[in-house]
Amino acid sequence: MRSIFAIIKMRVVVLSGESMKAIYKSLIVVGSLALLPACNPQVVFTALLSSAKDIIPSKEESKPSGATSNVIPNPVTPPSVNPVIASMTRLSLGPQNSCIASGDGVFCWGAFANNRLDGPGVTAVATGDSPTGLFQGGSSLMRNVFVGSNFIISDRLVNGTTRSKISVGAPIAVNGTTVPLTDLTHASQVAYGFNTNGTLWGLCRIVAGSLSCLGLNSVGQMGNGTTQNQTGFSADITGFSSDVQQVAMGLQHVCAIKDFQLFCWGSNEFGQLGVGSADSSSPLLVNGLSNVTMVSAGDYHTCAIANGGELFCWGSNSNGQIGINSPYSREITPMRVNLLTDVDRVALTANSSCARSRGELLCWGDNGSGQLGLLSTSSTNRVPVAVPSTSGVEEFALGRTHGCHTIRDSGLLKVFCSGSGSDGRAGLLSGAPRSPRTEITINWADRRDGSTGTGGGL
Repeated sequence: MRSIFAIIKMRVVVLSGESMKAIYKSLIVVGSLALLPACNPQVVFTALLSSAKDIIPSKEESKPSGATSNVIPNPVTPPSVNPVIASMTRLSLGPQNSCIASGDGVFCWGAFANNRLDGPGVTAVATGDSPTGLFQGGSSLMRNVFVGSNFIISDRLVNGTTRSKISVGAPIAVNGTTVPLTDLTHASQVAYGFNTNGTLWGLCRIVAGSLSCLGLNSVGQMGNGTTQNQTGFSADITGFSSDVQQVAMGLQHVCAIKDFQLFCWGSNEFGQLGVGSADSSSPLLVNGLSNVTMVSAGDYHTCAIANGGELFCWGSNSNGQIGINSPYSREITPMRVNLLTDVDRVALTANSSCARSRGELLCWGDNGSGQLGLLSTSSTNRVPVAVPSTSGVEEFALGRTHGCHTIRDSGLLKVFCSGSGSDGRAGLLSGAPRSPRTEITINWADRRDGSTGTGGGL
């Protein structure tokens, strides 16, 4: 193994950033090096270059850095596999509840609207701190779970290939209009825009690389050049009919990754678009970022992973959620969070932020309810602080007043939560803040429909 990486390091030192990205893709194409211990290192390296040669751009094709135009540029061909953007979300936190998908089941705890959750084949779930098994899939695997104030939606992979949507609870409604589940069936990603009261103001979906949104549009958050509300997924956003990789929604703004570049639109009251301070009803290119692999949005701030594992944040800094120890209440352009390197995942909520750096979870911003899970009881943290005992953390998510993460122990997935809420959202029926995080006991074999599952092993 060391000899292979030694040769790669020695031979690619003169390659450009685009070429390095191509080599990274080739690692995926050729296969994991860990599975090739007996291969000749020189042969492996030759195979990598051979697989990458068709996507290493020439000097004429390379894009200049530091572009300043907000016009959508000509598209580039992104790698077909991106492990960050394509990763499954198996842990989701709603306004007053939490859910995790593992194995062939989805488990939830906390409260739902009217203190119950009903659905076809599901016994009513009451408020509580004990995770309850809701779905069972048989040969299906439950992925990409998302929980709202009164509904749960999850991807179901049948035999590991065919994807369908399954939901329980109330119909998904945006601004009082019901959204048919069939509108989301073929989406590779769905982003949800929440109001502070837990209702939805908008939805965005990606279908075959094309982005479309519906919902409120008072400040142009639909990205269609108007301020008229959008009641259906009637048209793709201009310039975003292909190669869209991820979308994130804040309280009144939206950001999306296209061709590994970041675009934002909607409200810009606190600089959350990363482009000046004016609102925009059309997508604007966020300058200074290249090779963007993930974006997340809080109420009024935004963070993105770019430039090979660097984290940039901007927007409101009222609670230090930008993470740069800035004395200013907002930042209108991307600011590098210098304390973090090798970042591969980021999650934001109202005024709080968390990221995984070198396999460890760090959080900052609002901690008034203990939601960050830190040893410190300080309500505001203006720089990233390590969450105790999170080396090797897998999933993590933030609600408005609680937070959770998962750690794998001997193949078993364990869930840890902190925060407040007398409804059990953080795993306790007490309104007092709890920090640091403690384990949530989940009986992976429990199912409300009486089936036996194998969850916890994924």
